Amino acid sequence: MRMTVGCPTCCVARAQAAFAADVEASFREGVARGVFAPLPPALVAQAVIGMATQVLSWWTSTEPVSFAELHEAMFTLTLEGIRLRAPEKGASR
Repeated sequence: MRMTVGCPTCCVARAQAAFAADVEASFREGVARGVFAPLPPALVAQAVIGMATQVLSWWTSTEPVSFAELHEAMFTLTLEGIRLRAPEKGASR
């Protein structure tokens, strides 16, 4: 399939790339400020976007939890998962 500049698929791909770049930039800034762990920015961006996309798809088809619960869970999973932590005593990492 050949994609031309104005095709819908191209527009979606460009929007996805721009969004991923924004997430990466925000993550890099957080790492530089000592807020986030030094993980690969592209990997973090894809993981966060993938998790959010999948959960949103699941939630819109079933809505087993409230929006507030969804928001809290996603916020906690994302930010606590990438937050920089002090090494625990005796930890190997």
